[in-house]
Amino acid sequence: MNNHQPSFFDVDELLELVDYYIVSQQLPFARRALDIAMSQYPDNKDVLIYQCRYYHASGRSLKAVEMLHEILKNGEENVEALISLGEILSDMGKYAEAVDYLESALKLVDDEEKQFVIQQIVDALDDAGQHHKMIPYLKELIIINPGNSEAMSGIAYCFNILNREEEGVAYFSKIADADPYNTYAWFNLGTLYFGIGLYEKAIDAFGYVLAIEPKFTTAAIKMGSALSALERHDSAIDVYNSVLEYEKKDASIYCYLAYCYSQKKDFQSAIHNFHKSLVLDAEMTESHLGLVYAYAGLDQFDIAYRHILLVLLDYDDVSDLWFYKAYLEEQLDNYQGAIDSFRKGLAISPTDVNAWLSLAGMLTDYLNDHYGALDMIDEALKTNINNPELLYRSAAICFEASFKNEGIVRLHRALTIDKTKSELIFLYNPLLENNSTILEILNQYL
Repeated sequence: MNNHQPSFFDVDELLELVDYYIVSQQLPFARRALDIAMSQYPDNKDVLIYQCRYYHASGRSLKAVEMLHEILKNGEENVEALISLGEILSDMGKYAEAVDYLESALKLVDDEEKQFVIQQIVDALDDAGQHHKMIPYLKELIIINPGNSEAMSGIAYCFNILNREEEGVAYFSKIADADPYNTYAWFNLGTLYFGIGLYEKAIDAFGYVLAIEPKFTTAAIKMGSALSALERHDSAIDVYNSVLEYEKKDASIYCYLAYCYSQKKDFQSAIHNFHKSLVLDAEMTESHLGLVYAYAGLDQFDIAYRHILLVLLDYDDVSDLWFYKAYLEEQLDNYQGAIDSFRKGLAISPTDVNAWLSLAGMLTDYLNDHYGALDMIDEALKTNINNPELLYRSAAICFEASFKNEGIVRLHRALTIDKTKSELIFLYNPLLENNSTILEILNQYL
């Protein structure tokens, strides 16, 4: 075309070009290649199907669907048309129709193509959230190809999301028994055990994986996590160090290693490894967050504070981060900053009663603002209606501030809601244990 010379190509060559340009989103070139194909092969069904794919890629999906229906009207069992129609309808969110057409195609293809069509059905069902329907198709993929690691991961994911882990354990145990060297069967078995908290069994399964394939990094990481869950941090450290012997450029390994040291309260070693992970990946949020806790563990709250600010740049919608920021600001005597951080966190998670209680305590303990603390509790009660912890806390605040009548009203309300938690008022302020008014009211209920 560049030389303005006449040329003739095989239809397969032209369609390969069209497909390449559609996949790479170079639609003007796809259109040019398609025009040549249509001029040289005007009645070729495959060319018409690729024209439909082009229409779909360029935002004219309804036109593509209409044309594909026309192709299928003549009664021919055109596999490519059925598959294309299924793919397009799936992209349009019409999953049930998509699966119907893909099922029709599945009956017409040989074993080699069957895996591709089944995967299209699985993808459509996944997008539709119909994970229970995915399992039989994934099992069929594994029967066709027992080494299909993606299908195995998919089926483990389905069993997990459907809370059918025990069924998944039985399924992968059967595969592992029949084929003891199937690393992916052992790996997914370990993952399912891990998901239901059977860490010892998970460790055994991952151990089999590593015995077969010593450099199966993901299995080693999972094994380390299972060991950490059992607080066998030294063993987990050994596992992560063994991975680092051949996987020196993976920032996550250093992060996992650092986490183990943090759990052992060896914060210096934790900091050293968190920094190593950040050298490899400066944007690794988990490592910045790990440094927050590690520096706080060493009472270096100013450095911890700098790191939590970095984490909040990307995760300002996580309430626990705002609450921890408030804790650090409290340690740095920045009480107003801590109050502001608590408020930001509570705007995200207004049902976090402990955070409301901490904020109320900060207002009374540091700012002597009892009115503000009571307003805060009342605000919390709008979301956490009749919560006994909040009610007893508000009663304690009233008695602390000598708002006796208001305190009596609030204490009666708290006892009416849940008298079994009456000791909370003394937990919030032990100095009230000798308050005769409180003791007299308590005796009426207990």
